This record gives sequence, C-alpha cells and structure tokens, in this order.
Amino acid sequence: MQTLESLRESKGVTKVAIANYLGVSRPTYDEYEDNPHKMRVETALAVAEFLGVDVNEIFFRRSQELNYC
Repeated sequence: MQTLESLRESKGVTKVAIANYLGVSRPTYDEYEDNPHKMRVETALAVAEFLGVDVNEIFFRRSQELNYC
C-alpha cells in the first residue's frame, strides 16, 4: 500500500494543487497526509478522484498485505 504522499509524488502533483482542489489550506492538507484516517470519507474520495486512483489504493490495505497468524 502506498502512502498518500508517495502516491501524490509519483503522479507529480503538488500539495498546493490538491489543497486548492479540495478547497482547504495547505496546512490542512498536510494534516491529511500525516493522518489520512482523520479525513472525511467525502474528502478521501475527492483526493482519490483527483489523483486518478481507486480510494482503496490509498486508504485500505489489500488482503494480501495482511499477515495472518
């Protein structure tokens, strides 16, 4: 699973661009990257749409990444 930051960087997108798209300040977007679990579902969906990825690529672990004991 990629972090929000690494996915954004791989797409060549700046924090300012996403913040502007979401209508939030740059510090607010910084908080989203540091703590994506604090984002509202609607915001997470908008970020995924902006980056052109499925929301699962950013916010949910794939089943193959889970470790079972």
